[in-house]
Amino acid sequence: MTANTWYCEVLHTEFGPLTWDDLRGMATRGTLRPQDRVRQQGGGWRVASDVEGLFVSPPVDDATDFDISIPPPAQKPAENDDELDFDLSG
Repeated sequence: MTANTWYCEVLHTEFGPLTWDDLRGMATRGTLRPQDRVRQQGGGWRVASDVEGLFVSPPVDDATDFDISIPPPAQKPAENDDELDFDLSG
């Protein structure tokens, strides 16, 4: 067993030995929760949320980081648009 061997405790049951990828997979699927306990081979238990990189947020797509505004509806033309109502006689 190496230092890359992990164990976790979920619902009062210990699982392991696990690889880092196994542990990350459990975290990604929600099987391992941030409040569950984990430890490396030969190490002490700690809260899973304290392990750097274990619960990584999915990347944010910057393309969706913009303001969406809806333009006002177009003005309907007047019913008698051919007849303009203004005086040019000055």
